[in-house]
Amino acid sequence: MAILITGGHGFIGTNLVQKLINDNHEIVLFLREPYQNCNLPYILYNGDIDFLIKSFLKYNISGIIHLASYFVVNHSIADIDKIINANILLGTRLAEAAIHSNCKWFINTSTFWQYFNNKSYSPVSLYAASKQALEDILKFYRDCYALKITSLELFDTYGPGDKRIKLFALLKKHSENSETLQMSPGEQKINLLHVNDVVNAYQILINMMESPCKIRSNYSVFSNQSLSLKDVVTIYSRISGKVINVEWGGKSYRPREIMDPKPLHGLVPSWVQEVSLEQGIQTII
Repeated sequence: MAILITGGHGFIGTNLVQKLINDNHEIVLFLREPYQNCNLPYILYNGDIDFLIKSFLKYNISGIIHLASYFVVNHSIADIDKIINANILLGTRLAEAAIHSNCKWFINTSTFWQYFNNKSYSPVSLYAASKQALEDILKFYRDCYALKITSLELFDTYGPGDKRIKLFALLKKHSENSETLQMSPGEQKINLLHVNDVVNAYQILINMMESPCKIRSNYSVFSNQSLSLKDVVTIYSRISGKVINVEWGGKSYRPREIMDPKPLHGLVPSWVQEVSLEQGIQTII
């Protein structure tokens, strides 16, 4: 029995795949285009559900971890089809293939951006709206078929090997070139979770999916410490020993900036945070 992972070459996916292989899980990657030097079995997606069903049966796929998405902060017209195809259509096709191929479970990945001002649903962006749309579609599959489905709500993630242009990459760059980094006023709180802790949450969910226990439709993983952007920059500077020239207020807050993120759903059962922010920063500097 194998686990299919979409987004397996992304930041979280790479770490999750390695951990699952180390734990002797059989992994099959889901690819939307050929990937050089891929040394794992993979399904090269061509948009055809019948092909997916045959591939699921060929590899004896028992579960799906859906990490792949198309992310953009502020979309343009050119992004609309990419968002719909990657964030809604793909997940729907995976679920449809699952119910026709003896696949038992499906772990989706959601985002706190679906809940502006901690409302039950108020998307920050079209990206967030598309993530909620897939959740709503998956509810149909969860309610109507023998497919165990849950969504894991993630907040901001980080860790070594992260190639995304996010906060710590910017801080590292500007600590090395001494250029001034223009940032918002910096009062918004952010919740940062090390990738090792994120991977642990997926592992627990996999074990739950493969057991007879009851599964809720949504879970969260959430650091026990939300800090203002200013405080995070101060901590990074102290631990790295680097001075970072920041112009606070040099940029405006984003439209619909989330100022104090909270988890809408309960934490993954038995999951605990193991890597503090200070320990995590030490792993990346």
